[in-house]
Amino acid sequence: MLLRGIFPNTITYNSMIDGFCKHDRLDDAKRMFILMASKGCSPDVVTLTTLIDGCCRAKRADDGMKLLHEMSRRGLVADTVTYNTLIHGFCQVGNLNAAQDLFQEMISQVVYPDTVTYNIIIHGMCKGGLVDEAWDLFCSLPIDGVEPDVQTYTIMISGFCGIGAVSEANALFRKMKDNGHVPNACTYILLIRGCLRAGEIAASAELMTEMRSNGFRGDAFTMKMVC
Repeated sequence: MLLRGIFPNTITYNSMIDGFCKHDRLDDAKRMFILMASKGCSPDVVTLTTLIDGCCRAKRADDGMKLLHEMSRRGLVADTVTYNTLIHGFCQVGNLNAAQDLFQEMISQVVYPDTVTYNIIIHGMCKGGLVDEAWDLFCSLPIDGVEPDVQTYTIMISGFCGIGAVSEANALFRKMKDNGHVPNACTYILLIRGCLRAGEIAASAELMTEMRSNGFRGDAFTMKMVC
């Protein structure tokens, strides 16, 4: 490219950085970022968000936070994707406090959370044993103008099943269908396993029949437990 007199632009550098990050070569990605700046090519929101994603993939969410601050110093405004990426990174390493702080910062910066944002936070809360708090956040979605999707319901159902609250999980499952959301195979399997753990064999068998009638197949372990 250079021999032909064609010089890389921001899109070119972003593609290179993205490639390095996806192949777990974060240090190479950072070197490309430094080279980019040294050549007078200005990084944009995509550049920094890609690097943040690379840090989170490497379980280095704290480094991702430094890049978020770098973005602000450069006068770049982080968007929903940027915040979602970093919030997910902190949830992955079990730092739910940092994830929740970022969520609040996101709102204070008038960057609107979307369904993906809530899915990440709710999943992080459930995984961290904060199922009641996750449920409160789930219930706040209509107030915040966000529509839960199949994944949101499935995450919350899984959270209830994880603490043995199978009646709540079943109630949410019914509400999900009443609101026009079609459960997927994961939804069924999680609820079936929850019913099995609670000793509700008949309910799990009924769910298995419903799942099959909707064209889904259960995994071998779940089917063996029910049948």
